[in-house]
Amino acid sequence: MALLTQNSRLFYFDWLRVLAFSLLVPYHAGLLFVDWGFHIQNPVLTEDFKPPMLFVNQWRLPLLFFVSGVGTCFALRRRPARAYLRDRLRRLGIPLVAGILLVIPPQVYIERISHGVAYASYLGFYPHFFEAG
Repeated sequence: MALLTQNSRLFYFDWLRVLAFSLLVPYHAGLLFVDWGFHIQNPVLTEDFKPPMLFVNQWRLPLLFFVSGVGTCFALRRRPARAYLRDRLRRLGIPLVAGILLVIPPQVYIERISHGVAYASYLGFYPHFFEAG
């Protein structure tokens, strides 16, 4: 194997990450149609999605964790841990907060109204999202 230069990339790791993330939306869309206890369910379920989803379950998240760990190892070779953590917080913290405030509440709202919990509107529900239960 050739020696890596300081700025060289291992493109096959990028493609492994692309593969794992490209399955994210189809996999989660499939959860609507199987009886695995997802918080939102389609009234008509199918067994056809289970085999490919079970196959993907075995390796997608472990692959993401592996690729992330390799990326972290390479990143820590180039800069100190403090700089790495500051960059990660900036790059991941903002999307995390945005997801908590903007992406997850509509999912919980749809789940609750599908289970018969009534709210005057989405805006009426939103303050209740942050309550336990």
